Amino acid sequence: MAELEALEDWVGGLMAQMEPRGRRKLALAIGRDLRRNNAKRIRANVEPDGDRMEKRKPREKVRSNSGKIRRSAKMFQKMAAARNLRIKASPDQVKIGYTNNLIARVAAVHHFGLRDFVGKTPDGKTIKTDYPARELLGISDADREGILTAALEHLEAGL
Repeated sequence: MAELEALEDWVGGLMAQMEPRGRRKLALAIGRDLRRNNAKRIRANVEPDGDRMEKRKPREKVRSNSGKIRRSAKMFQKMAAARNLRIKASPDQVKIGYTNNLIARVAAVHHFGLRDFVGKTPDGKTIKTDYPARELLGISDADREGILTAALEHLEAGL
């Protein structure tokens, strides 16, 4: 791991010498790779460290209008869509996050394991529940290596 940190320092020094336009282009490429990797993990319900996300609570069998029992889908499928998971790149940094306020709030509740509103009972009482922490966005070791590889390839192409 010390070798990886030394390589990060070396690449960081070389990148500081690059033009801002080139750094922004590299940040955008890295952001696309990170978004793709995070979206795959979210769809597979796997956290960045490789652990499976805690499953949702079993719920009552819900029937559709035709009378068939609805199957519960995997969690967070729409959160992984590129239209919801946005990239903002600048010469100095890249950010990946949710721009839609509703989706960002739901993602934060699940990411940090917060308490959230679920609904109301027929007599008007509010129902809230505690959600377990399920880390949605993050950088895995494979992502770190991919970032360094992308930076080295970008530097080689510029030389």
